[in-house]
Amino acid sequence: MSTARKEDPRAALIPLAYFEFFVQERSGIIRGSSSWFSDQEIRDVESAARGWFSGVAGRDHGGGTGRPRPHPRTIEAHNLFDQIEFHEKELLPFYDTHLKGIDNAFMDGAPVRLFIRGTDVWREEPEWPLARAKYVSYYLRKGPSGSVTSLNDGGLSTEPPAADEPATSYSYPDWEWMSGVVVTGPDGRPDPVRRVLTFTSAPLEADIEVTGPIVLELYASSDQIDTRFIVKLAEQHPQDTAARQKGAQPTSTNVSKGWLKASHREKDTTRSTALRPFYTHTNPQPITPGTIYQFDIEVLPVAYLFRKGHRIRIEIANGDSALTDAVFTHPYHPTLIGTDTIHHDAAHASCIMLPVVPRD
Repeated sequence: MSTARKEDPRAALIPLAYFEFFVQERSGIIRGSSSWFSDQEIRDVESAARGWFSGVAGRDHGGGTGRPRPHPRTIEAHNLFDQIEFHEKELLPFYDTHLKGIDNAFMDGAPVRLFIRGTDVWREEPEWPLARAKYVSYYLRKGPSGSVTSLNDGGLSTEPPAADEPATSYSYPDWEWMSGVVVTGPDGRPDPVRRVLTFTSAPLEADIEVTGPIVLELYASSDQIDTRFIVKLAEQHPQDTAARQKGAQPTSTNVSKGWLKASHREKDTTRSTALRPFYTHTNPQPITPGTIYQFDIEVLPVAYLFRKGHRIRIEIANGDSALTDAVFTHPYHPTLIGTDTIHHDAAHASCIMLPVVPRD
């Protein structure tokens, strides 16, 4: 038998308040007198929604906040979010429980249920992040990988770089960029990696599941007082030798993405962890041209299986494209002109830390 409490007349506005919280969290907009909701109301909404996370989008796109969760039930928002069936099956019970107070046993389910991309399998888990996930550092290397055509064709390896490994620089905007950073390839098709930086691993010797929060520890400098880093994590598919020799690009799957404006590098020390940076967005500071900085860039959490024989690839640029990034596109401002350098030597060992889950 279901029971219900008297509904709060503002319940219908809770999604709107949570959306405002999301905008403020990601963009750095500071709450003030123009806010539709008080700080306490937004905190209440944040608390109610804290159980949410997304295998692709993370804390700020319908995702939890990284703080301790008061509820033992977590929902995954994923690529079925725009399907009516998903809302009726997964979200309607959530709304009934938290907005209407209906006792529908929703909170009795597994604490976490994941959809593992690459396997099309749902899996229940007792916590998030997964305690059994072990973080493995994949270091950006000079390369070449010999597997893709890009500005640098860098490598990606679990072996750390040597002390004298040279850095990688690129200038922007690139003269070939057509739609954001996408160029037209020799075959006349859009090519999203030909004129950006890539760091690609050797073919994987076994399947690797990556599930959890991800951070890129990037050592970089610029000849400008500000820059930005837009990072993509991708799975690069195998390609036959003949196609590679003809200059064709290997196919790939975008797995996740992260971004950071250099002047907004200051972290909120009360919320950040070694693997989950939170930025204040309240104290932008220019960078000194030529100085090497460490930027901890959140790459949004995933649940993904990289297949044996495939490669893990990191892409770095200061722009993206509506052709490949849809609503996550960052407009390219005409003042973005300069040269950035990615450092990957022993003293500045840039790496992406991936949560690898042991395979049964």
